[in-house]
Amino acid sequence: MVALWIALIAGMGVGLAQESRVPGPGIAITSEVEHFEAKVVIDPSPGAKKFQGVWLERDDGQRWLIDYRARPYWTPFAEARVEVSGARYMPDGQAVTAVHFRLDTLRIVEPTPDHHLVRLGPKRQLTGRFVEVVGGPGTKSEARTMTLFAADGVRYFLANHEETFQGSGTATVRETALSPFVAHLMGPRLWVVSFEPGTENTKNEVSGE
Repeated sequence: MVALWIALIAGMGVGLAQESRVPGPGIAITSEVEHFEAKVVIDPSPGAKKFQGVWLERDDGQRWLIDYRARPYWTPFAEARVEVSGARYMPDGQAVTAVHFRLDTLRIVEPTPDHHLVRLGPKRQLTGRFVEVVGGPGTKSEARTMTLFAADGVRYFLANHEETFQGSGTATVRETALSPFVAHLMGPRLWVVSFEPGTENTKNEVSGE
């Protein structure tokens, strides 16, 4: 059944279902993690159904779909050649006719000064608190106030929207890394996809996803 599904997709190309709502998590086609190199391609603008695909163009000519939306964390990797890992899956509900790939990790093969981010890790959840720190004397961040996310004894720098975050709660994140060509403080860094505050906090509306 799975093999037939893949064959039909390969033969039909890419088609759009009646409504391009992001499908559910779906069923994994294989338990094996796949590794390969490809180019990240983002559709130039949303279509009539708000579908704006994010694709991996493989060396064999196939285009595998990794997202229905051009979310901000994909943009730094547009047109870059990357090494990825993940697994194909069959989406739930209405879906675009294409091979769907659940991307876990992504790394730019050869970073250049034009690249800002060079790596993304898998989505995961961390429960912790946003904290403000001030750069110490004599450091590159001297007197600068920064917002970090503290969880499980680790303080993470933020790659996005640090000015919008406050309080404690659960963050859905992807760990990332800045380009070696970009001056930055060393340490683990997160892209916050979404944030659900604890009951004592006001809901934070985050557009990181």
